[in-house]
Amino acid sequence: MRVAAPVLILLASLAAQPALFGQAQPEIAPPVRLDGPRLALAAAVDQTLRDSPDLHQAEAVLAERRGAERSARGAFDGVLSALPRLSYQRLSLTPTQLQVEVNRRLRFELPAEKLDQAAIAIVQAKPTDASLLFSDCRLATTVIRVEVGAGKPPAFICFDSNEQVIGFVLDDQDLGFSSIGISALRRLELFNLLQKNGVSISLDTQETLAAFSDLIRFLSRQLHIAADSLRVQRGWLGSVPIDEETISFSTDFSYQWRHRAGIALTAMLSLQSSEDNFAGKPLDPVFGDTLNPNVHTATLGLTLDLPLGKGRGRVSADAPEKAAKAAAEAAEHLIDQTASEQALATVQAYLEVAAAEERLELLETSVDSLQRIDQGTRELQRADQVAAIEVTRGAGRLAQAQAGLADARQKLEVARLALQRAMGAPPVALAETPLAAQSLADLLAQEPAAGVEPDAVVSSALASRFDLQAATKLSESNQILLAASRADLKRQVDLSLNASYNGLHESFSDRWYDTRGFNRAMSGVIAGPSYGLTLRFALPFGNNAAYGRMVQADAQFARSEISRVDLGRTIRSRVLQTMAALERSRLAVAAARAAAGYADETFASSVERFKGGELSIIDTLTTEDQVTSARLALVEASRSHLSLLAQLRFEANALLLAAPGTGESHGFQLAPLGAPLR
Repeated sequence: MRVAAPVLILLASLAAQPALFGQAQPEIAPPVRLDGPRLALAAAVDQTLRDSPDLHQAEAVLAERRGAERSARGAFDGVLSALPRLSYQRLSLTPTQLQVEVNRRLRFELPAEKLDQAAIAIVQAKPTDASLLFSDCRLATTVIRVEVGAGKPPAFICFDSNEQVIGFVLDDQDLGFSSIGISALRRLELFNLLQKNGVSISLDTQETLAAFSDLIRFLSRQLHIAADSLRVQRGWLGSVPIDEETISFSTDFSYQWRHRAGIALTAMLSLQSSEDNFAGKPLDPVFGDTLNPNVHTATLGLTLDLPLGKGRGRVSADAPEKAAKAAAEAAEHLIDQTASEQALATVQAYLEVAAAEERLELLETSVDSLQRIDQGTRELQRADQVAAIEVTRGAGRLAQAQAGLADARQKLEVARLALQRAMGAPPVALAETPLAAQSLADLLAQEPAAGVEPDAVVSSALASRFDLQAATKLSESNQILLAASRADLKRQVDLSLNASYNGLHESFSDRWYDTRGFNRAMSGVIAGPSYGLTLRFALPFGNNAAYGRMVQADAQFARSEISRVDLGRTIRSRVLQTMAALERSRLAVAAARAAAGYADETFASSVERFKGGELSIIDTLTTEDQVTSARLALVEASRSHLSLLAQLRFEANALLLAAPGTGESHGFQLAPLGAPLR
């Protein structure tokens, strides 16, 4: 403990006069030892900047506003989107569709019957079962040469001895089925010609017509085969369908770029496919499915959106992003301002702890001295050297001092807890709360020299105060929103231009989900370009929504401007007021220091007079009380002066300095109280 010099003189004097009290002085209990960590002022502020809940709250606000800024910036992010759609419908066939399907089956049923009937009729009408195919003219007795003409080889008709036709011979020996029809016609023409000319020949008509019988049997067989084929195909078609199934699939892939001038460019790839089937039928027209092929289409296009109204979108398009950015910058300044405010609160709490310790030390010393005086006075009263009233007076003064000491101890406890809270540290036991490692005298030694120009301090404060910068940024944010709301009052005119190329593929085998169909659509014939233009025009009557937003934005901007101007006025007033109060407190500290010096001298003189019997006990007590009061007044004046000095540094934004190596705008450390004001 630090003990004032006059009290030591008194204690030494009292201890040196054992005969005065009749016996040696009793032992006095030592003062209570203060437990707890001792922190320097700078260390306390550093812990505050790390742990302050208010500072963490301000950082959370900054994170929120940065999130809002990023969200607003996201309006101009490139957007890749996919929109798949699948539709399935099952409907009953309409009467027209049913009739078409019935007719489709009749086309297989009716021709088959007719072909069978024709084949039977042809076979029944054939003239003979004999065949002239592969005939042998070696037994012929007569051969007639027939000139066909046109450079073609002649034909020979062979007759036997009975003048019956036994065969036909062509020079090229071409007697296949493919040439029978032509040869037969030529022969018939020949026979007709001979008969018209009156040629009397004996023909074996059965042999002649045998060749035609072969051809007729072949044709009859082919007709039966065709009829059977039609019946098979009719069987494949099955019954007439009842329900129709339609599957439509489409997926659109797009990527959109949005410019801050309001322009948007979108690249798009659209894939579409469709299937039209009959329920219960295989997916093949041969087996009764619909005759509509599966269709795959691919479209590749670009769309350009141009705002023509509302200032062409240049004001309102990026207004939310700009406003959010300004609000985030305001939050950054508010973090710095909160750090400065919390540092000031910690400095003032620290000064209160230091002052409370010194008050407690002074009062402990005073109580110790008064206890010795009380004990000595009681001894003198028992020796009838002083009146009993002196003992009562001394006991009353001691009781007052002890009550003051208890109050000082309580105030120190409260101050330690307040410093713990100001530092943002978690609650702990009283013995673990911090104590001041620096005395008020040590901190007073850092005080800068007087004579700083108030206008210079005011100018520095207005230029660097974080809260004023935050208010300016917040006003700027509201001004941006106000300008955007005014632009939104204008009519809306938007122009959209698009161009595309299209590919198509039809197939009965590629299902709606087969990528092969889309590949063929894109790799086949591409048609285009196709163009489109869309003009959107909107003019709301009354326009109350836009006007309401504009009025709100105007009011918010006006409020922020009023707050900014008022804050600047308040800063100027507080700087000037604090500087004036600081100058007065400087004089008060000097006066208190002088008063304490005079009290020390008076107390030393009183002790000497008390030794010589020239001064009573009550006068000695009064002098001791004056010394204690003067010392306490000096402590309070020193604390108040240091508090005003910290307040002035706060108002001038000079309480904190940027901490080296933090890399953050709000990383600070406490500036020395004696550092020049910025």
